[in-house]
Amino acid sequence: MSVIDLINSPWAITPSMLEAIDSIYQSKLQGASLSADELSARLGRPVDNDHKNYEVIDGVAVIPMNGVVAKRANMFSAISGGVSTELIGRDIKKALQDSQVKSILLDVDSPGGSVDGLPELANIIYQGRGQKKIVALGNGLMASAAYWLGSSAAEVYASSSTATIGSIGVVATHREVSQREQSMGVKTTEICAGKYKRIASNYEPLSPDGRADIQSRVDHLYSVFVNTVARNRSVSEEVVLENMAEGRQFIGQQSVDAGLVDGIKSRDELIDFMTSSQIFKSEGIRVKTEENTGQASDSSSVEEVSVESLKKEHPSIVSEIEESAAAAERDRIQGVLSQSAAGCHDLINEMAFDGKSTAGDAAIKVLAKQKESQQEAQAEFENDAPEALDADVSASESGEDAGSPSGKGDAHDIAEKAQALIAKAELEGRTLSAKDAVKKVEVGQ
Repeated sequence: MSVIDLINSPWAITPSMLEAIDSIYQSKLQGASLSADELSARLGRPVDNDHKNYEVIDGVAVIPMNGVVAKRANMFSAISGGVSTELIGRDIKKALQDSQVKSILLDVDSPGGSVDGLPELANIIYQGRGQKKIVALGNGLMASAAYWLGSSAAEVYASSSTATIGSIGVVATHREVSQREQSMGVKTTEICAGKYKRIASNYEPLSPDGRADIQSRVDHLYSVFVNTVARNRSVSEEVVLENMAEGRQFIGQQSVDAGLVDGIKSRDELIDFMTSSQIFKSEGIRVKTEENTGQASDSSSVEEVSVESLKKEHPSIVSEIEESAAAAERDRIQGVLSQSAAGCHDLINEMAFDGKSTAGDAAIKVLAKQKESQQEAQAEFENDAPEALDADVSASESGEDAGSPSGKGDAHDIAEKAQALIAKAELEGRTLSAKDAVKKVEVGQ
């Protein structure tokens, strides 16, 4: 693939990084060969083109995914460190087979990249999370193609309140170089067979048919992106489109509220949390509970003990796990309660104490309930509102001018005031029917 074909291919990447890549390749197209020092100066940091294998920390395989995503990252590694989907896939498969690895952490700091190779790696992550727990961390930035991959993990976290997550979208560019060639005294003529072979040629202005062809490919890739996120996060495509997608970027708690991530934890906190959940396994202990009493042990080498004996023999382990679990549960409850809204008190309380709902789950259900309440109120108002009176007849019967201050006002005015009362009641957590609202307006309340 040529440089210009690569630039014109569809990308799932942040605009700023695409501009940086484009500027570097523009220099390459003009015949410039940038040295490592020149690249460092343009990027504002040292270049790095070495793929780093994962390290194992207390049973957690930490796989770094830093930089622009590409199928083969060699050409991008000097720009941003590079994330090769092929090499990351190899590392994940190796970690899944590694007996020293109990769980896997994808440590992501990436603006996204090329869509080529994404579905394959996303499926490796999605299927692998059934073998060992795989968690993704947006360590500063997990955008576009990087979120496509990160969302495939069993759990997803943002590293801090300033971490940027999301940017679900696809972009393609068309670069026409005929003017540059003309200034160089060059004219390229493409001879091809097939209507669509060069429908968006780089050597002539983009035609309407060419634009439509590029748009159709971008739209298709966007639908694949949305469908993949919906599968990964166990939500509908409609939820992804309404709350997460359209190229929007979310910061910290916003990403939790939108359902993109499950919480906010730093890299060290997440490793400690994952390590704590593995303590029983690493100690060769299977806890006997009411649920598993009488069931066969998974392995003859695993010692089965009761919770009571475990507390006596391993008090520090139990204490650490209990503290970690309690802290996680407090964070979960506080996150859910923070989504409280008028008319949703019972729903929020139920989700806060069900032991599983996240702040993102609560935000989605609150939005749905509010929309449902608005639709019901509107329907009730339309069904219950009194029929409009004929202004002329009303005035003639009463002997008053229909528009005079002494009258109660026309039906349209009453309806507007009634709707305002209904909206006010809803904000205060009360329910007011359309019929009652009209009565209040008529008596001047």
